[in-house]
Amino acid sequence: PHGLHGHGGQLGQRCHGTQTLTPITGRSGSYTLAANESNLTVDAGFFRPASLGDKVFVDANRDGLQQPSETGLASVTVTLVSNGTVVASVVTGADGVYSFTGLTPGVPYSVSFTAPQNYTASVADQGGDDTLDSDPVNGITQSVTLASGQTNTSVDAGFSLLTASLGDLVFEDTNANGQQDAGEAGIAGVSVQLLANGSVTPVASTTTNASGVYSFTGLTPGVSYTVVFATPTGYTATVANVGNDATDSDADPVTGRSGSYTLAANESNLTVDAGFFRPASLGDKVFVDANRDGLQQPSETGLASVTVTLVSNGTVVASVVTGADGVYSFTGLTPGVPYSVSFTAPQNYTASVADQGGDDTLDSDPVNGITQSVTLASGQTNTSVDAGFSLLTASLGDLVFEDTNANGQQDAGEAGIAGVSVQLLANGSVTPVASTTTNASGVYSFTGLTPGVSYTVVFATPTGYTATVANVGNDATDSDADPITGRSGSYTLAANESNLTVDAGFFRPASLGDKVFVDANRNGLQDAAETGL
Repeated sequence: PHGLHGHGGQLGQRCHGTQTLTPITGRSGSYTLAANESNLTVDAGFFRPASLGDKVFVDANRDGLQQPSETGLASVTVTLVSNGTVVASVVTGADGVYSFTGLTPGVPYSVSFTAPQNYTASVADQGGDDTLDSDPVNGITQSVTLASGQTNTSVDAGFSLLTASLGDLVFEDTNANGQQDAGEAGIAGVSVQLLANGSVTPVASTTTNASGVYSFTGLTPGVSYTVVFATPTGYTATVANVGNDATDSDADPVTGRSGSYTLAANESNLTVDAGFFRPASLGDKVFVDANRDGLQQPSETGLASVTVTLVSNGTVVASVVTGADGVYSFTGLTPGVPYSVSFTAPQNYTASVADQGGDDTLDSDPVNGITQSVTLASGQTNTSVDAGFSLLTASLGDLVFEDTNANGQQDAGEAGIAGVSVQLLANGSVTPVASTTTNASGVYSFTGLTPGVSYTVVFATPTGYTATVANVGNDATDSDADPITGRSGSYTLAANESNLTVDAGFFRPASLGDKVFVDANRNGLQDAAETGL
């Protein structure tokens, strides 16, 4: 008796052959010989059992040949078939090796290999070396007939892993809408890592190419993969999972991680994208529009401590105060979001007329205190949002007059005095902040004065005149100059106030007299001959 052996078992089978020896007992039949008969037909035949087998291997490079570095594939079911009948079945060991022993020479055998999950059979009969190539076609080898004692170790099978892949694009989301819009370019050099089955240890890493494209290939079907995108320097992650999954950003803005993807064999998922934008900024200058033309002139200075408010869709986003140079800015803004800028007019100032001159970098922009909406692109710095304010000035003045009757009031017919020196003091200082002289009609004025400042007017006494009494009667027509110091009272003006009541009256001293005479003829008249007394 001989056996047919595989890994883990034995299958008995009768030997075949034309012989006179009974295969079980070793005994021949009975022979009755005649006289002088010589029977030379009583023979006995024996064969040595044969074997076949070799290796099931991972054909990593898919060339159909066993390379030294390619490992065996364990737990593959291998079936021995003869004339269409299954003879035996084994499973490959950890090294991918299998064998069938105790085989009968002369019997045709074929070997069938069951492809393991997520693997596909290699191409057969490559390279001309039967000890290295993969043999099955459509899962089964050609028929092999063995000789007595033969060991055939050339029946191999290669399988290639049915891999999967994922990847796509890291892009600059210029309008921060979470979608790859037309014209939005990829970002090169972004670090991308691949995690598997919930582990935090990357199983692979790569960087995006010049076009922002990345990919992970040769992935194992059935494994749960997560992609982690590093935020490139100077960028902020856009919103995730908005709209079409083929073109949206999949990276969580906080963690940079995508969702989980479990791929089928040969699946290529090219929808795992990440969008980033560069924060935008806007701002410029609040300026004193001294000439009130709505444009920044080189000589016009910035206006400090003005409150500037950033508004988006009616909601206040941020608020800043201009510096000493009048400059302000809002940074870290999101592209694609509409922003307006509101300027709070400082006390005693009024907003300039908007949009003058055709140069947006120089004009004043707000209308009724707020600008039109501005939508920024990724990384954009808009330095054209300006606001001009003109000082709401005040003025004072009136008349220096000759008080002909010295009653301290401007009476009808009393004329002005030309060429009188008038000085303006501020906030108690003795140093004049302005000076002027009365015109031909005796009128003077100080304009462009600052509201809220305390002003005093000092009148010089014109030659030959004496100051009249002050603050007598109606303030609109009285003299306000102190007769000794020439100084008026203090006046604190409101914005746009024009005080034309600050007057000064002067008179020229008068004289009288003539002669005491001897009225010799007692007629009450100075006669020619009458002398003085």
